[in-house]
Amino acid sequence: MPIFTKNYLRKITSNILKAAKVPANEALMVADCLVESNLAGHDSHGIIRLTKYLDLLKKGKAKPGIKIKIIKQTPSSAVIDGKWGLGQVVAYRAMEIAVQKAKKSSIGIVTVHHSNHIGRLAHYATMAAKQNMIGIIIVNGTRAHVAPYGGCEPRLSTSPICIAIPTKNKPLVLDMASSVVSEGKIRVRKNAKKDIPVGWLIDTNGKPITDPKIFYGPIRQSILPLGGIAGYKGFGLGFMFDILAGGLSGNGCTNKEDRHIGNGIFMEALKVESFIPLRDFYAEVEKFIKFVKSSKIAPGFKEILVPGEPENRTLQERNKKGIFIDDTTWQEIKNRAKELKVNLF
Repeated sequence: MPIFTKNYLRKITSNILKAAKVPANEALMVADCLVESNLAGHDSHGIIRLTKYLDLLKKGKAKPGIKIKIIKQTPSSAVIDGKWGLGQVVAYRAMEIAVQKAKKSSIGIVTVHHSNHIGRLAHYATMAAKQNMIGIIIVNGTRAHVAPYGGCEPRLSTSPICIAIPTKNKPLVLDMASSVVSEGKIRVRKNAKKDIPVGWLIDTNGKPITDPKIFYGPIRQSILPLGGIAGYKGFGLGFMFDILAGGLSGNGCTNKEDRHIGNGIFMEALKVESFIPLRDFYAEVEKFIKFVKSSKIAPGFKEILVPGEPENRTLQERNKKGIFIDDTTWQEIKNRAKELKVNLF
C-alpha cells in the first residue's frame, strides 16, 4: 500500500486534471478538496474520486471553466445553476455568495442545481465558520442508494449534512450521511478488497451483504438508513434532506430517471453576531464542550470526542506519517496519468 505526502498528492492530482483540460485554478481547487479529505481520514471522498471525475470530463458531463449563473436572488437568498461545472468549484462559489449575503442580511441561503459531485461537505461549511458564521450544507445525489425504512430496494440518496460551528479554536464540524454509511466508504472497501460489516448493506430480499462487489453489480442493492433498529430516524432525516437539497434547488429529488447524476445543494451561512455577541457565543460553546467531556467514560472507551476532533487528529497524524492509498486506487491513477501523459515522479 503506497504512502504519499499531501504535497505530492496535490501536485499529481492537479497535474492530471490540468492534462484533462481543467484550468489551473480549478484543478488546484479540486486537488485541495480531494487531498484534504484523505488527510482528515475521509478516503471515501479523497483521490479515489479522481478517476470518476476524469470519466465525467471525458464524456463532457463535467464542464471545467464554466461560469455559474444566478437564476434568482434576494438580499438573503440565491438560486444558482451550476452549469454542470466541477462540483468543488461550484460549491465553493455558492458558499462564497451565501457568506456575502449573511454579512449584510444576517443569513444567506443558497440552493444549487446542475452541479457535479462536490466531495466532502466540510470544505464548504467551514468556509462560513472561518468568518464567524455557522455553516450548514445538505446535498442529495439524485441516484437512489438507500432503502427506505421497511423497504429493501434503493429509493433515497445518502443525503449527507454538514454543520460547522465557529469556536475560539478549530470549528466544531459534524459531517455525516443520513444513511449508515456513505457510498464512497463501500468503494474504499471494494478497492481495498475488504468485506463490508453486517449492517451496512442489504440485497433486494432484505438480507445482509458483506461483499462490496455485489453492491456495484447489475442489480443495485441498498445501503441501510442510519439508526439500526431505529432506522426510521435516519430514513426520516434522509427523506427531508432530499427534499431540501433536491426539491428546493430545482435539481430534483432522488428517483429512477436516467439522468446526469449530480448534487442538488442547500447551503446556509448564519451570522452569529446578529443573534448573540461572539464572545458570549464562544464562551457558551466552550462551557458546553467541557460539560459533555466531563461525563464518566463508558467501558471500552478512552475519552469523549466532540464533532471534528477525530478528523483533526487524523489530519495531524497523516501530516506526519503520510497518506495511505490502496493499491487498486493507485493503479487506476497511474493508468490515467499514463493516458494523459503525466509524469508521476
